[in-house]
Amino acid sequence: MLSGLVIGLVCVAAIAASVAMLVAASVQAYWALGGTGGLAAAWGGAHEELPAPLRAGSAIACSLLIGGAAVVLGAAGYWEDPDGLAWAAWALAALLGAGGASSLALGGTWERRLNAPAAIVVAVLCAIVASAGRA
Repeated sequence: MLSGLVIGLVCVAAIAASVAMLVAASVQAYWALGGTGGLAAAWGGAHEELPAPLRAGSAIACSLLIGGAAVVLGAAGYWEDPDGLAWAAWALAALLGAGGASSLALGGTWERRLNAPAAIVVAVLCAIVASAGRA
């Protein structure tokens, strides 16, 4: 049985991770729809306007981030039956951690300064949710 403090931490971690993913999804949707602001922090920072394949990539990233937010909330017990979502939260933590490490190693300046730390923090939050054993 989880203590009230641990349950509270899991809930806060899930909400924080979900909000961060939904903010990132909003930015990806903006880029997918042709927005150009902030592109120095995306796709290597090499584009003033995204070509169609990268706009499609932003649309896919937007969808995956929204799904990730739902998974983390579900793994924290916000849905009626969270069984089976812990593995998905662990997978999300691993993917975000790998993405953060990739941005650190290969990204442009803004990807290293902004995207990498954000991805790593959200990965840790997802790991907190997944490790709580509520799913």
